[in-house]
Amino acid sequence: MDKFRKLAKLFLDSYNKSNYTVLNIGEAELTLGRTFLNSFKNKLQLLSTNILDSASGISVFDSFLLVEKKGYRFLILGVSPKEIRPSLKEITSKENIVIADPAVSLIKVINTQKDKYDFVLLLSSLNGPENQKLIEKVPDLDFIITAKDYSVSHLKNLTTKTLIIENAPQGKTFSKIELEIKKKGLTFLDISKLERIKKGIKRIDDEMIRIRSLSLDNGSKREQLTKLADSKDVYIKELGELNKKLKREDHNILRVEDIPLEPAIKDDPEVRKILDAYYKK
Repeated sequence: MDKFRKLAKLFLDSYNKSNYTVLNIGEAELTLGRTFLNSFKNKLQLLSTNILDSASGISVFDSFLLVEKKGYRFLILGVSPKEIRPSLKEITSKENIVIADPAVSLIKVINTQKDKYDFVLLLSSLNGPENQKLIEKVPDLDFIITAKDYSVSHLKNLTTKTLIIENAPQGKTFSKIELEIKKKGLTFLDISKLERIKKGIKRIDDEMIRIRSLSLDNGSKREQLTKLADSKDVYIKELGELNKKLKREDHNILRVEDIPLEPAIKDDPEVRKILDAYYKK
């Protein structure tokens, strides 16, 4: 634990020095203990909407944050899974902490802040299916920022006003999110998909060229090429639908740019040292 706390201190100090605004407390942070975490409340706001004191029922950390950007008010919330791993239960019991149902906690705070926000942004430590269920229970959410869940493809047919923005896990990228707000109340269209779809089509075209050059029997080649062609058709259909939406004026625009961590910090030896220690742990 001492080694883990030393590493965590490096990260939390770097967040403060980098003028980070808020940190959502998840399972990993919770293992450090509330006293240790609260010692870093400088510029950094520690956030959790559903981590509560077991005696009083009051939030152990800040339950929400209101931020105004260019005339628009954002209500920022944060949640952790209610079901925690067994090793953490001893810590939460000792720290007098209970993790409440995320949906119930979110609805309670959102209701107390009515008329004080234009958009609701959730920092989520939940997995993919849990985020999807949460959207069904809490329709007021406009954005969910969460770690990429590579184990499921649950977002493809998700028809909801809530946009899920997935980042690389373990802090492997910095993400820049741009919002083009034409009118409050309009749904957001994530045009970042355009670039991802085009890259997907390019990958398929390259793979088809590679397969055609292999010394395989015609049946095997035909089977592989047919599968790739089917995948390409899906991409092309998505690209067409997205381009149609872009021509309409009844939506706001969202862009997400992921910057790989390695080139972003390559010239900072102090940060490099911290990250090397992290990935070796």
